[in-house]
Amino acid sequence: MPKEIDNTLLTALQVFFRYGYRKTSLDDIAQAVGVSRQTLYQRYKNKEQLFVTAVDAELQKSLSDCTKIAEENTGNVETQLLKMFDTWWGPYLDFLELSPHASEIMSVSNELVGDCCAENQLKLLTLVEVSLKSQGLPKINNKDVTPKSVAETLGYLGEGVFYQCDNRKDFNTKMKMALSVICKI
Repeated sequence: MPKEIDNTLLTALQVFFRYGYRKTSLDDIAQAVGVSRQTLYQRYKNKEQLFVTAVDAELQKSLSDCTKIAEENTGNVETQLLKMFDTWWGPYLDFLELSPHASEIMSVSNELVGDCCAENQLKLLTLVEVSLKSQGLPKINNKDVTPKSVAETLGYLGEGVFYQCDNRKDFNTKMKMALSVICKI
């Protein structure tokens, strides 16, 4: 299980979202964390490595939280899935909503950590599949509809809604509506 994201990494993400990736310096992060720039250089080769490490740690924390949700036997797959998708995408929407540099952060994220995000999203979809199996797959009379195919579809849906929404509340409203339709079929 991944360790909790440490204060340095969380603060670094906050600084990146506040000033944008390009305008953020290691001095800015060091000052926000309360350490010297030299201390940061001892732990991270450069700003890019710090950004990648911070995003990876946040993804691991989100995945760990989603694992806990998937292991709950709530009896309500719709609520469980909504909670998982909110845990996965919600915090990023919170950051992006508050950042005037959201488009730059998204661009840099795709460039620097896109593969890592995609790998972790596949792990999320495995958790969604597990939840669908344990909580009950929507009843569709079609042999091609499997927990895996529904999980993949929900993954595409969640990602599309993420890119369409400006805030977490809107994301949750749209995902709840979509999940209610899918889970009642």
